[in-house]
This record gives sequence, C-alpha cells and structure tokens, in this order.
Amino acid sequence: TISQSVILFCIGIASSISYSAGSSCLKYIALGDAVVLLAFGPITALFVYQLQTGSVNFSVILYSLPLALITEAILHSNNTRDMANDREAGITSLAMLFGKHYSTFVYWILLFVPYFMLIGGTLFISFWYLLPLVTAVNAQQLVNQLNCGNCNQLPQKTALHNLIF
Repeated sequence: TISQSVILFCIGIASSISYSAGSSCLKYIALGDAVVLLAFGPITALFVYQLQTGSVNFSVILYSLPLALITEAILHSNNTRDMANDREAGITSLAMLFGKHYSTFVYWILLFVPYFMLIGGTLFISFWYLLPLVTAVNAQQLVNQLNCGNCNQLPQKTALHNLIF
C-alpha cells in the first residue's frame, strides 16, 4: 500500500539525514555503521519489493543481507584507514572503538559471512547461489591488504568487490 511505501521511504530519508547532518549525527558517535547496514540492506530491499509487489515480505531482508554486509565493509575499510584523521575531527567510528586488530577481524566477518549465507541459500534455494564464491579469493586478498596496513585504495577495492560479488 501507499502508506507502507511512505513509511519505508521516510525511514530511508531519516537514516540518510541522521547519518551525516549536523554536529550530533550518528556518524560521529559510532552508529553510522548500523545506519549504513540497515539503509543499504533491509530498508532499501523492503522498499523496492513493496513498490514492485504492493506488499511487504520480510524474507526479502535475508536476500539483502549479503550485499548489505559487503557494503558495510566498504565503510568499515574507509573508517579503519581514516582512524587518525577521524580522531582529530572528533568522529568516533566502530573501527576506532575496536582498534586496528579487531577492526581487521570485523572486516573479515563483513566480507565472509555473505559467503556462508550463500552456501545456506544453496541448500534451500538453488545451486546458483554458489556462483559468487569465485570472488572469495579476492575477499581474502582485501583482508590481507588491511592486515598489512595497505589501506589507501581499500575502500575502492572493496566497492569493486561488492560490484563483482
């Protein structure tokens, strides 16, 4: 219905504004990651599904999570790379709270949990869910780059990984 579309649209707009607008935005208090994960995953998927079908099906959230996690990995790699600059700017990110070591582990989780989800999808839906597994080697190379401190192009490379995935 129209009211469901309006609600999902307003949630999406509010998420975007609360992420970066003003000095008390969620980006500055380590909640930006959660906003990006929700806005670029479940909220967008529900909105698009509702617009196309006229109904809301919460199982769509499961389909959105693999790409949402990798999209969050883009932000997380950027925040890990920029920890020193963010600290000076008064921004607190999850990467800063976790520190370099645990941020690398979180990055690994964000990149590899989608593969485990796809394997589960293969068991219940279709063997075609295995196709993105060809990108797993690239995902490990990205984690290795973060481990070595080679982060300058990591957000861009993670975005490219997201596209290929």
